[in-house]
Amino acid sequence: MENFNFYSPTFFAFGKEKESDCGELVKRFGGSKVLIHYGGGSVVRSGLLDRVKASLTKEKIEFVELGGVMPNPRSGLVYEGIELCKKSNIDFILAVGGGSTIDSAKAIAAGVVYEGDFWDYYEGKPVDKALPIGTVLTIAAAGSEGSPDSVITKGGYTLEPDYFTNFKVDNQGSKENIWCVFYDASFSKGMQFHTMTLHYASQNSYGLKNQPWNGYCTTHKVLGLYGEGDTRINCWERGQQYDKQGTALTVDVAIDSTTYMQMPEYVRKPKNWPATFEAFVADAGRDAKGKVQSKTYTFPAVFTDTVTTLTNSAGYKIYNVFEGARFVKFQIQEGVADHMSNDFPIYRLADVYLMKAEALMRANGGKANAAAVAAANEVRLRAGAMAYNEATLTLDELCNERCRELMWEGHRRQDLIRFGRYTGAKSVQNDNDPANLWILKYTDDKATDDLAGQKPFQTPDYMKVFPLPDYVVANGFTQNKGYAE
Repeated sequence: MENFNFYSPTFFAFGKEKESDCGELVKRFGGSKVLIHYGGGSVVRSGLLDRVKASLTKEKIEFVELGGVMPNPRSGLVYEGIELCKKSNIDFILAVGGGSTIDSAKAIAAGVVYEGDFWDYYEGKPVDKALPIGTVLTIAAAGSEGSPDSVITKGGYTLEPDYFTNFKVDNQGSKENIWCVFYDASFSKGMQFHTMTLHYASQNSYGLKNQPWNGYCTTHKVLGLYGEGDTRINCWERGQQYDKQGTALTVDVAIDSTTYMQMPEYVRKPKNWPATFEAFVADAGRDAKGKVQSKTYTFPAVFTDTVTTLTNSAGYKIYNVFEGARFVKFQIQEGVADHMSNDFPIYRLADVYLMKAEALMRANGGKANAAAVAAANEVRLRAGAMAYNEATLTLDELCNERCRELMWEGHRRQDLIRFGRYTGAKSVQNDNDPANLWILKYTDDKATDDLAGQKPFQTPDYMKVFPLPDYVVANGFTQNKGYAE
């Protein structure tokens, strides 16, 4: 072993619940107005952030917050932190988290007292002064809390090579997601896509603790948007479903004579399904009054691409039970209950590229130019889809590309409004229009299989704006035009 001398000017306070002392320690080292810097996720869900703030408040120390640090911290957040510190007259940086949060805090601390670009320090300029820094460490790793070093990623965000990385259970490390709603299965609930879309029997596919609701799905029109090679089609669960052991799932359903007669051809039927109505009657039998009885058949659990009704008002029908592909873009964690821990992206870099393409096209009279094509292809080629050119990239096609890329991320309504497809003649089903995805949109919301007399419902123009809530109107505001008071 070689001899060495070691000197560390860092003060370490180690022990259980030491975060409750951080206010006293910040004051001891000269802090009177603090920037609390953190990532999000665990420090919020565990209550650590609240305990830190309570300790500062107890010592009458003012503070402002800046969250959002990601693994491999970005320069963009450092610039934001520097500006916030200068504006708020911050004199102490308190990092709550792990190495990435501490690295980001160091960069901010140096940048606040420097007149130039903080990035100069990352190109070799020695750091001669900085604001004091404290850390509430959540993980023992590379020792950033006791070193002068810091690693920052310049350039902000980048597209993830794999589209589905942005939607994994642990997607907080995505280099593409810009602004997210944080979710946690235990501490910050609300991510329930799996519960809302999957069939009851899908509980056995993922080992879920509770049965899903057999709810939301998509249609053949949406599925038809995905071209050859487009990996985003895997956002949808289709076809025969299996349990975790690979056994095909089935569901027992009682079939009456009406349901037998209405059964569509596309439904995957049991092997013992009667070929004729007479055979069904012979199989089911009749009661004493001659009425045809119901017969239970074992159907394979197959998610179809076809949706025939919006609601199942005619009763429990097997072909409604499995209609529509189910949404699985957000990774489903095996064994989870009603809530998942995937964060929900409000904005991603992919959206920025598509907004850029749209802006360039609208500034060019609605036509694509080379710059618009390049922006859209950044997104499209990542998915393995065929590249656009100036002829194939139209505004209608861009609207469809936003549908494919941003599926179920909360953009569709405003996209349809902006592209002129939310109201009027383009707001109803038109199978001759390849950009029209509406189905079964009728004035009678029952929308059963018997559609006689029902008329397509054209959304009126005033519905581009939401109605005011009742309590707002009750407080003297005038309801938006078109809505009843």
